[in-house]
Amino acid sequence: MHRSVGIKKRACAFLFDMMVLLGILVFVYYFVPESSNVAVLNEEFNSVNDLLFGNKIDFLTYLNRVSIIMQDLDKERIIYSLFNAIYIVTYFVIIPWFTKKTLGMHIMGLNYYKKSGEITLDDLLVRSMVTCGLLYLLVSLVLIYALPSVLYFVLNIFFAILQISLAIISIFMVIYRKDNRGLQDMWSKIIVVNEK
Repeated sequence: MHRSVGIKKRACAFLFDMMVLLGILVFVYYFVPESSNVAVLNEEFNSVNDLLFGNKIDFLTYLNRVSIIMQDLDKERIIYSLFNAIYIVTYFVIIPWFTKKTLGMHIMGLNYYKKSGEITLDDLLVRSMVTCGLLYLLVSLVLIYALPSVLYFVLNIFFAILQISLAIISIFMVIYRKDNRGLQDMWSKIIVVNEK
């Protein structure tokens, strides 16, 4: 009988995987120069914050201006977001579909197991939506050009909070449930087990 592994080994594997992800993203960030507009938008963001905290503009004006700035910043950084999404899907969905594990899982002696049969790409995609921030990232990419700035900003915050909430709930489930299953395990019907 296969039993899902507890939080310690899973957390170590996940942290290793996140370090690999961060290393690759820093590498890409280093070689793909940032637009000069990003610096201008960051300065504009700081000045709007100063105006709000100096009581020179009201909150609705602030929200409108910040929404435009944040959407423009996300548009300027869309290449990084696209690369991040492609990398997450490749590393956490496609590779484990073939190998039943990520590099961090391999190092920690773990792999994926599905009682009902073969692990599918859909199963791994569901897991990544919860664990890797893929839900937030994909929603942001889809909505960035489709919505007006205020609605985009509000929905972006909503999905960021939802993504963080799902991750926190899942962590507590893995820690406190007897079967060590989190949301990603239950929704994908995949569990993380020790290699045999």
